Amino acid sequence: MHAGKHSPDSGKYPVQPPDAAPKKLELVLKCDSNGVIDAVVSAITRIDVEHVQFSVIHSGVGPIAKSDLLMAMTALTVVAAFDVVGVVLAVGMLVIPPATAALLTDRLAWMLGLSILVGVAMALGGYGMAAAMDLSIAGSMATAGGALFALAFLAAGEGSSPRLARPCGSAWS
Repeated sequence: MHAGKHSPDSGKYPVQPPDAAPKKLELVLKCDSNGVIDAVVSAITRIDVEHVQFSVIHSGVGPIAKSDLLMAMTALTVVAAFDVVGVVLAVGMLVIPPATAALLTDRLAWMLGLSILVGVAMALGGYGMAAAMDLSIAGSMATAGGALFALAFLAAGEGSSPRLARPCGSAWS
């Protein structure tokens, strides 16, 4: 064996079967001009990596805004969370806190704060339930979140919701 080379059975790198479909890496680009986007897309399409296919699914021109950073951080969090905790908890932690908060308030600032509180309550309640009953932590956290959502839904009542911090003189019922 040559120095610096690894054999497929050395355990260092996973080996894909030769007939396996290539993995697809989808990219989102934001550059300062169309010329830069064209150059980057051209360079990406010339990359030749075995078993990997690159594609640009969206590109844009202009300065990087806070919304771009938020989108990138959210995507990174979702990708990392899927590997670490699994689909159930990743989706549960992304959906349940804001949905529960939306049942309780119409104001964005309150909604963000309540989402954080619901997420923390999901984590602590689920961990406590898992420790007490020797259950899966991820499943217990998702179950705790579902229980919190159900309580908020029941508190909302039929047709109207007891929303916190409504604007003064609100005509909402």
